[in-house]
Amino acid sequence: MTSAKVLSFLFLACLCLTASAQITLTQGSFVTAGSHDVGEAIGPVTFNVGSGGANQTWSFEAYTWDYNIQEELVDAATSPYFASFPSSNRVVHITGGDAPAGGIFAYYRMASDGLYFLGTGTSVMVVAAASEARMVIFPCTYQTTWTSVLKYSMLGASTTDSSINTVDGWGNLTTPYGTRETLRWFSHTWNITQIPFFPPTTTEYLSYSWLSAQGEELLLVNSETNVTDPNFTTGSVEMSHSQVAVDPVRGPLAENFSVGQNYPNPFNPATVLPVELAHNGHVTLDIYDETGRLVSRQDYNLTAGHHALNINGSEWATGAYFAQIVSAAQSHTVKMLLVK
Repeated sequence: MTSAKVLSFLFLACLCLTASAQITLTQGSFVTAGSHDVGEAIGPVTFNVGSGGANQTWSFEAYTWDYNIQEELVDAATSPYFASFPSSNRVVHITGGDAPAGGIFAYYRMASDGLYFLGTGTSVMVVAAASEARMVIFPCTYQTTWTSVLKYSMLGASTTDSSINTVDGWGNLTTPYGTRETLRWFSHTWNITQIPFFPPTTTEYLSYSWLSAQGEELLLVNSETNVTDPNFTTGSVEMSHSQVAVDPVRGPLAENFSVGQNYPNPFNPATVLPVELAHNGHVTLDIYDETGRLVSRQDYNLTAGHHALNINGSEWATGAYFAQIVSAAQSHTVKMLLVK
């Protein structure tokens, strides 16, 4: 169970924005089941969190990442631990990183006044929050402030995460994956853990999240523990680079290119990914497995028009794979199934 930022990414769908303007998040900002995200994480590293306020610009570099994370929004009613969270209407399946076999299913209730966290389910255990914890308040915009309290018990220990949250800025965030219009969310969290027969332990940390107009958490930085300076320069970084919907109906992601479903699908061992480019350009094709591990990368310099990119899975195990096309700071991901 993580703290007030229960997900690494509040990810969803997918346009690159250039003009900076104010954002307001509501229940309707978030898309439904089928969205998929690939992210990366590292820590500790150094960075510059920049300044809060209106119409800011923030910039973060590429790192040599420690691991990848895959997150997919799945149908709540058919998820494996729905019986423990029957009020849930939003479930994120997280794989990669230190997730156990089968991944983590994080359960939420989306409502008109906010996004509530309910608990998690894994092959190891199910952990339910003592009561619903509101992670984000709606409407959420520049200078919105709220508190979050999350209580849960696990392996005999009782934990309370309390956070004071403020949207302290808006503007454009630039990462190696493009420039996006964002809100910046500042959080000060206190974690109190009580183990029977021992005195409670208290730690605190700070974090900044950059959220897109679609609710994507494009970037999250956490301070090291017991840091209280909001201008901290060392900590962990989680960066999203694939805020795209996995949807059987394919169409143009933006004016620059479109991607079709691979064929055949399921496949063994070869398949073809159709790509249509509006302009000449550089294209990268990355293939990730279900754990978020990068299994293949191919780079192309393609002319405008239709192209068929060959994919060979002869050295891969049976399972789901995610083909991500990146071009001109835009990306699109297609879910594929290899059956041997």
